Amino acid sequence: MANFNIYFPKLIKFEGASFEDVPGDRGGATKYGVILSEWIAKGYDKDGDGDVDRDDLKLITADDAAKIAKSHYWDKIKGDQIDSQIIAEFIADFAYNSGTGTAAKKTQEVLGVEQDGAIGPNTLTKINASDPADLLGRLKARREKFYRAIVANDPSQNKFLKGWLNRNNSFNI
Repeated sequence: MANFNIYFPKLIKFEGASFEDVPGDRGGATKYGVILSEWIAKGYDKDGDGDVDRDDLKLITADDAAKIAKSHYWDKIKGDQIDSQIIAEFIADFAYNSGTGTAAKKTQEVLGVEQDGAIGPNTLTKINASDPADLLGRLKARREKFYRAIVANDPSQNKFLKGWLNRNNSFNI
């Protein structure tokens, strides 16, 4: 079975540890890849001043980010129940980068199962019955298509495409 603790250092390598607020990034301000709107929605008041804002996001630690990544992404895609480490990492990374529903639907599309946006028993069975190398290749192609569609629909996002594709292509068996 796949292990979140093996994946998390890779996630931090992709996301970085610094606070960033890149103009044009739809996710907005981030640290460790945790977006401000998610931090606010969870109500994590790190500085104890009674509100949740950019100042709180700037204070998050790698441990905070790990808790978010595990509970809100890895667990949502059922990473612990996926046999292949690389497949679990790829789907979790897609979820972290594009949302759990999107990652699940695109995975389900590749597998030819109902696209309900949630990894459940049927999807897990198909994932685990698939050849990891073949499935990874098909998932990478689908993720690339997804990113290229974002840019086609909103050319302002083109400045992120190279990074998205590099991240996508970094997953190999």
